[in-house]
Amino acid sequence: MKPPATPAVAARTEPGSEPRFPGRVYPTALAQAEADLIAARRRALAGHSPGPAPEAPRRADNGLPADAVGFALSGGGIRSATFCLGVFQALARKQLLGQIDFLSTVSGGGYFGSFYGAWLNRGRGAPAAARSLTARLMFWRKFAPAEKTGSDHFAAVQSQLAQPGSGPVEWLRQNGRYLTPNGLRDATLAVAGVIRNWCALHFVLTALLLAALMTAIYVGAWLPAIPTVNRDFCGIPATWGLCWSPLFWIALAPALVGLLSGVAYWWPWLEADDRNFLNRVLAACLTVLVIVLGLAALDSLGCTLWTNRGGIKNAFCRWSWELGGTGAVALLLVRRLVAWIRQLAARDDDFSLPLDWALRIGAGLLALVWLAALDVGAHALAERMPWSYLGLFALVLLGAWHFGFVNLSSQAGFYGSRLTRAYVGASNPRRTGKFSVTELIPGDVVAYGDYDPSDVGGPLHLINVTVNETIDGRTQTEQEDRQGLNLALGPAGLSIAVRHHALWCDWQGRRRGGVQPIVPPAESAGRTGFHVLAPAPAQPAVHPVEQLHLGQWIGVSGAAFTTGLGARTNPALSFLCGFFNIRLGWWWDSGVSPFARESGFLAKLGGALARPFVTALPVQAHLVDEFRARFFGTARRRWYLSDGGHFENTAAYELIRRRVPFIVICDDGCDPQRQMEDFGNLVRKARLDFDAEIEAYRKEEIPAGLARIIGSRDDLSADPKTPSLPGKPALLARVRYVDGRSPDSILLLVKPTVTGREPADVLNYHVQNTAFPQETTLDQFFDEAQWESYRRLGEFLADEIFGSHPPSQPLAERFRPRSLDGEPLPSDPPRSGQPRPGGPQRLRGLTAFAAYHPP
Repeated sequence: MKPPATPAVAARTEPGSEPRFPGRVYPTALAQAEADLIAARRRALAGHSPGPAPEAPRRADNGLPADAVGFALSGGGIRSATFCLGVFQALARKQLLGQIDFLSTVSGGGYFGSFYGAWLNRGRGAPAAARSLTARLMFWRKFAPAEKTGSDHFAAVQSQLAQPGSGPVEWLRQNGRYLTPNGLRDATLAVAGVIRNWCALHFVLTALLLAALMTAIYVGAWLPAIPTVNRDFCGIPATWGLCWSPLFWIALAPALVGLLSGVAYWWPWLEADDRNFLNRVLAACLTVLVIVLGLAALDSLGCTLWTNRGGIKNAFCRWSWELGGTGAVALLLVRRLVAWIRQLAARDDDFSLPLDWALRIGAGLLALVWLAALDVGAHALAERMPWSYLGLFALVLLGAWHFGFVNLSSQAGFYGSRLTRAYVGASNPRRTGKFSVTELIPGDVVAYGDYDPSDVGGPLHLINVTVNETIDGRTQTEQEDRQGLNLALGPAGLSIAVRHHALWCDWQGRRRGGVQPIVPPAESAGRTGFHVLAPAPAQPAVHPVEQLHLGQWIGVSGAAFTTGLGARTNPALSFLCGFFNIRLGWWWDSGVSPFARESGFLAKLGGALARPFVTALPVQAHLVDEFRARFFGTARRRWYLSDGGHFENTAAYELIRRRVPFIVICDDGCDPQRQMEDFGNLVRKARLDFDAEIEAYRKEEIPAGLARIIGSRDDLSADPKTPSLPGKPALLARVRYVDGRSPDSILLLVKPTVTGREPADVLNYHVQNTAFPQETTLDQFFDEAQWESYRRLGEFLADEIFGSHPPSQPLAERFRPRSLDGEPLPSDPPRSGQPRPGGPQRLRGLTAFAAYHPP
């Protein structure tokens, strides 16, 4: 039953008694702004396209319309984008797009979300983008047809989207290989950019490391020398000796301080706080000792290799000559070793080296070889060209001059530009068939400040990215679980983690160029004033933030492969990705100086030690942090952003935050074993962060006529004994809010599934490609058959799920459980502490998704 009409958002409570919702989770200011935008978009639709009532009753908990609908488009690269295209084409044909109030996207879902949103946005009549210098020089393109505007633009987009042969849809079809659409020519261009960026990255880092190593060499020259050690090898006198670095003497200082602190710990008259301080001193001494010993060992290796380069070369040549006669024996041994490895690989006991350890070994060996080679070079420069020391420092300062190098040297620019031209620019009327996706056309770039598809009746687009946080900036402790926070951008403002929010505002004439932090009443009263977008509790003032255009935000939201992977961040993998410049993330300027914030002792100490390096050499400091997988989340001015799926991949997190009454999830993440990992992650985070329980419908509760297409969780999962049997592609659940302040939300999850009733071409593609529709996300090069199969599958499933639903009827009415307004089902066992005994089975983690079985 629909809740009664209420005038607006519930009033704030007194400081100190404010409930978690809506105050901290969804503050009144943000809720009111979004509710007003929804009302305005519905008024824009009135009389031009079927949709919900413009002045629908508002809920008391969040101020949103009681019939609000939110769609969540998950990550999954071009697979997700193409499947979602098919789903929305089916909805467009049924004239149901006007009912969607929120569109939350992650990664690949954002590809389509930006395509749909930019298409609608072109009807606003505002400038879609600021032209670059290259575009302005191409003066003849100014005479290309401009975007059409009008109050019926939404109806026109809905009509054209339903046509598979319309211009924008055909553009997507032609650019299924959006990264290299023109084959070898585009591949060559991409490789050239990759090599250029890799060389520039290593030039900056090499100058920094050589300068640091030469500094260590010159410091060691002032210390007492350690005699060279000559050792025999198998009775043969060694022609070269091992050089010990004088830097080993420096290790005595932290060792002595640590020893004294360890002895002082046992002084009987010390207080507990004093012993705790001594523990911290000992830990710091051990850290410094390990760093100094590692640097000294590296310098010893480099010095040995450089000093004895002649002897090493002669020994290598002699050994190579002597081993030449036994080459046949060595070859046989190698062949036997390969055969033995193959036998191990074929065994049934899963003998394998864990991936984590393989990454650590590989990264360790690569780092050792890289640093040793640089140390040899530092010794060579110190001996033969000592004047190069000043030149290196000049290069280091030159590399730190422009912070934009950090993002320009990654692959984020290439990735974002291709997404901009392939998806955001697909509806650009200036882009005709004669222009390739690799060409810059005026109108492709849509400034985020000018992006408002809701002005013409479109949904409020929420873009989700991850703020990587492996180190807590306030406590300096390592994060082992989530290692990231969710950052959601919407037309009204942005939300970070659970309780940090801000509203957009103008800054120096730029729309959405600044933010105004939202401080809840309890915090403004002094209970706790920390806010990630406010430098101090007493300064929640408007300040500027870095502006990215729509394509760049979508590229960041889809930055799946980079040095920061949220919960999957691994130091060894981060080093390997950094070394080979596999970097798609973005260092975003939040505009907040961290040194003005209140923090604890460790945070202040860490900030004081890092501040000179970060201030003097910001480029190198952030690159080193990437290589070491040390991301401080929101504690530093620049936040490292990556794929929103690194935090939550279904994109429904923000819809549950807002307690949207009806939520539809297109769960397109790669899940070949159909383990529902992304959905399980959503269930867990919804419970922990928003006190929301996601509970699956029982089979008896599924509305009549939908049982064939909607099932329980087991119907969605593959049977390991009979994996060829198709499952049901949809799941119905309710989101129950534990605080009781809100009515339940209805959640519909749609998962790409081959049921056997699809058109012949889709079934044929499935026979030829058995991984379909769960092919790897690494495949971002779709041919025509692959692209059309995913599109048609999404269209087919949406047709079956939504049926002939009338556009004038609220979308949620079709999916309400049969027992919601009636008596509880007889087979439904009562649950203690529940207000309604007819509740379904509760989903708790990955293992608690089992289907309901009555006693």
